[in-house]
Amino acid sequence: MSVKRYNNFTEFYNDFKAEFTRSQNQKLVNLFNTIANLGKGCGCTRKRRGQFCSLEYRKAAEILTNENIQLMKMKYPMTKFEFAEADAVFHVIDV
Repeated sequence: MSVKRYNNFTEFYNDFKAEFTRSQNQKLVNLFNTIANLGKGCGCTRKRRGQFCSLEYRKAAEILTNENIQLMKMKYPMTKFEFAEADAVFHVIDV
């Protein structure tokens, strides 16, 4: 079994942007759209948008549906997923 560790929301986004920007999970789509547009728009709200992404990313256990998790497992079979931020793992999806 391999382990994929996401140290921030950008790493998670980069791995699944093609799959999750078309998801039926509206919370996940909103998160991915916000991440995709962090570098665009008014710089005065960029910090707030980044904080939103961080908070939502930390809610991965609540946001990811069974369908989303199955898609992750199909893309990376026999992989354990670790979600971390500031070197602290806060959520794990086992095989």
